[in-house]
Amino acid sequence: QQVHLAQQLSKTTDPILKNRLYELIAKQIEKETLAKVQKYYSFNIIDPAFVPENKFKPKRAQICLISVVVAFFIAIFLAFFMEYVKNLKTREDPERLANLRKSMRLWNNPHARGEHNEA
Repeated sequence: QQVHLAQQLSKTTDPILKNRLYELIAKQIEKETLAKVQKYYSFNIIDPAFVPENKFKPKRAQICLISVVVAFFIAIFLAFFMEYVKNLKTREDPERLANLRKSMRLWNNPHARGEHNEA
């Protein structure tokens, strides 16, 4: 905009209009100078920042309590699962264990299930 005002200034011969254009150019230069000098020139501070009386987030006590409860349930589940696996290996029922091994072999081997392709 300052370039446009300078072009208009060079075109005009009226001394009153030239004076007015000089004033406008001076105001533009002043605005640019203030914008460069001041850190928050284009911002207006509505409310200053303040430290709240009570803490809002994060709620560390609640996070710790939930973490302990979840860890407890995971530990219980893991203990039951490990006991199940241990009992599965040492069961007294050899017939059930043999059937389980046979079904696992059938499940992993497509030829034993009759799913082979005869092309």
